[in-house]
Amino acid sequence: MGIKDLVKSMRDGQDSGLKPLQISPEALEQVGQYIAEHASEGELGFRVETVPSAIGFTVKVGFEVLEGEALRPEFSQPVIVSEQDWDRLQGYSIDVREGRFVTFTNVSVHATDTPNPESRKFVLNRDLMTSGSATFTQSSTEDTPMLPKMLLELDGVQMVFLIQNFCTITREAGKPWEELQPAVGKVLQAYFAHGGAALEPEAVDAAHYGPIETKIVEILESTIRPAVQRDGGDIAFAGFQDGQVQLYMLGSCVGCPSSVATLKMGVENLLKDSIPEVREVVAIS
Repeated sequence: MGIKDLVKSMRDGQDSGLKPLQISPEALEQVGQYIAEHASEGELGFRVETVPSAIGFTVKVGFEVLEGEALRPEFSQPVIVSEQDWDRLQGYSIDVREGRFVTFTNVSVHATDTPNPESRKFVLNRDLMTSGSATFTQSSTEDTPMLPKMLLELDGVQMVFLIQNFCTITREAGKPWEELQPAVGKVLQAYFAHGGAALEPEAVDAAHYGPIETKIVEILESTIRPAVQRDGGDIAFAGFQDGQVQLYMLGSCVGCPSSVATLKMGVENLLKDSIPEVREVVAIS
């Protein structure tokens, strides 16, 4: 499928649609029972709060005497959640198992093949980056954020590419996807279950483009990049000089057998048709 065909279809990123904190009827019933049994201790409420952790936060629940705190009107029992924690706990739910309160998250991970047999795309119902993209390899430093660090610690992961609500994992040669794919999914779910947040991109100086560079970037952003991202990759503008457009190949595009054809037959032809000054397109590292 070519670039122009790809852009006719919608990207497979999903609207997260995260619901506010949910407390199951069984859990609310247990809250009511506890409060009734401990009525002699005073007017009690069920507090739900977040506690900082190495990744983000953990969820803590417990009972305490009410002292004028505002209660959440969404629940039939007196539940206390701060406004900050109410925002943080979107997508979380509380249930009861064997008499104990437990928390869950509705983090979904959907893995898809890419044109590169060494890379797979993992789509989530959570954002992985607030904006931009980021690539991490096994040579990443101590400053590497927690999520890519957790993924790179998996046996067989060679490179991690993050953008929007998906990541592309490139494996080491010979590592079977049957083992690696479920391990990647578990790490992604665990990260968000423990309060992990979308990564912030590194600050970069704003680029100042001339008229031709501006046209190139506009076409890349509106037409080419969405199509390439569909297959778990990305393309970044590196420069334009003497008719030559220089691009960075990212994600599943790195080492992909079809990336040369995509670059020449797709990207180069489209840019040439749109911008007479463009003579050729090359990938740089």
